[in-house]
Amino acid sequence: MIDAGKVEIKPPAKEGKAWTVTQADAVAVDPATVMVSGRLVFNDFNVAAKLTRWGIDAHTGVLFGLANPIVLPAIALGLAGSAIGGYFMWWKRRPIRGTSWAIGPPRA
Repeated sequence: MIDAGKVEIKPPAKEGKAWTVTQADAVAVDPATVMVSGRLVFNDFNVAAKLTRWGIDAHTGVLFGLANPIVLPAIALGLAGSAIGGYFMWWKRRPIRGTSWAIGPPRA
């Protein structure tokens, strides 16, 4: 029994080659003997590969369980609010005609 949230099972590319089962770790299963013919453990990954895996999991919302899909939209709304708020602040303090920063003749 496989008890995991995100598992990828791939058939072999060629006849007689091993199936692969991947979560954070990966194993190759020989179809003839149904024995594990290769294993790749997450702890053996280098730092760049681990950071890539964690970044993908965080971006897709599977890294921190329920907290991740709640926090990601909150961050997106915060960024959008910052951009919109920046335009409002600029509009209130924008240069107007008649100042040294203004372009064109001053208003009558």
